[in-house]
Amino acid sequence: MGAGGLDPYLITEEERNSVLSALIQAASEGQLTLEEFGRRTDVVLTTGSREDLQAATGGLAMPPSGRVKRHWFVPFGNRIMRGRFALARKTGVVMLMSEIHLDLRDAVLLGPEPVIKVKVLMGNLRVLVPPGIQVEVDESSLFGQRHITTYGPPPSAARPLLKVRMFGVLGSVKVTDDPEKWSPNITQRG
Repeated sequence: MGAGGLDPYLITEEERNSVLSALIQAASEGQLTLEEFGRRTDVVLTTGSREDLQAATGGLAMPPSGRVKRHWFVPFGNRIMRGRFALARKTGVVMLMSEIHLDLRDAVLLGPEPVIKVKVLMGNLRVLVPPGIQVEVDESSLFGQRHITTYGPPPSAARPLLKVRMFGVLGSVKVTDDPEKWSPNITQRG
């Protein structure tokens, strides 16, 4: 035991929290995808090794280059968004008789609580998230009711929260972490 009765080989809560804060900052700056963030956070929360703890912040990826698209317009048909792309802090979506298949496993969130605001006339938004991400869905229908649901684990300082706000007529949001349930005809990464 070291000075003060503490074991010098045990990782302290302050050390873990410091690394978690660094990961949250990196994710909010677009340096980590949701999947990378989840993997690294799991290591930080479960490891007993200082080497693993230090490795969790090493070699951070650079954010995707180019302009971040903040407005999507999808009239008729389907749009598939997957791979490495940046999701802005606030994204506006207009859908007319269409579907959006949004795979966020390799996406970079440009903020700890990004918001997707969807206006829809007959359409579906299908969201695939990596395990461990919380999603809050607030759906309102012109001729229906308002539904607020959450998907994923309870909120914490160590995980991002995606907010989906949908208003429309005959629209729906589906959130899952299972590629087979997300969009049965679109299961391969591409």
